[in-house]
Amino acid sequence: MGSFDPVHNGHVEIVRKVIEGGYVDTMLVVPAYQNPFKSKSTDFDMRVDMLRLAFADDIEHGTVVIETVEKVIHEEYGGEKIPSWKTLFKLALMYEDISVVTTFETFGSMQLWAMTERLAPFNYIVFGVYDEDQPSSLSYHLFPRNKTIMFSHLVNFNCHSTKIRNGNDEYRQKVLNTSVYEYIKENKLYENDDTKRPCG
Repeated sequence: MGSFDPVHNGHVEIVRKVIEGGYVDTMLVVPAYQNPFKSKSTDFDMRVDMLRLAFADDIEHGTVVIETVEKVIHEEYGGEKIPSWKTLFKLALMYEDISVVTTFETFGSMQLWAMTERLAPFNYIVFGVYDEDQPSSLSYHLFPRNKTIMFSHLVNFNCHSTKIRNGNDEYRQKVLNTSVYEYIKENKLYENDDTKRPCG
């Protein structure tokens, strides 16, 4: 789950590491219709297009599904911004044995979201870059001991969507899938604020 605005090579690396590690059979990539903590995002359908380009091979092999359920939830809740726990609960009704893939930063801050009890039923696969990013001992005990919490580190996760949106062309070519890069150029995304607008 995330804004994927845009999807970059770091996102792709996490997904493929989860699949190659045998953590899950199928990876659901769930773009947020509108991040509750952001005022506006690039058009939802365009972000979905970029995800399908970035994961084209994985989709073809059946290891990745781009799940657009947040668009449905957005309509069900009358256009309000959707917190992550609502999306997770909707997914849990649609799929069996859901595991949540997240980062050390997000996992360590879940207690600040007042979401601990709501998110406790899920298993977690947590990724980070550096050892110092590993969550504190308090974070390890946010969830019941019978839940699975697996920790792993990445090697090349050194790209950020904000920097891509604000960055130069050379940086974008370095951290984006070629098809995603070309899509951004073709649609003139991130050239000015006009390409970012509220969803809905």
